[in-house]
Amino acid sequence: MPSLDGVRVLVVDDNPINRELARAILGQMGAEVSEAADGLAAVEAAQALPYDVILLDIRMPGLDGPATLARIREEPGPNQDAPILAFSADAGLEHFAAHGFDAVVSKPLDAGALVAAV
Repeated sequence: MPSLDGVRVLVVDDNPINRELARAILGQMGAEVSEAADGLAAVEAAQALPYDVILLDIRMPGLDGPATLARIREEPGPNQDAPILAFSADAGLEHFAAHGFDAVVSKPLDAGALVAAV
């Protein structure tokens, strides 16, 4: 597997187990992982620090994934052009591409697929 040394990743998911699993996989590969538990926290994090990639859950209470992506892209900040990956159990990049996602990471999480996508 490739090294992710120094790659800054923001993992956004309302399920703490999904965040913990993504952190464990990516951290083991050398990535610097930050977490957000909901869309609003993700927007705040994305405005505060630059990330190399954002892994964004689609279904969250409050601000869902597509709405969070729109806010990150529209509001001033260091991540307007950062790759944002849909994190979802739903398949189909074409559906997510319509919302502006750059790629899809499927749930349940596959370590190799996650690392390759990042």
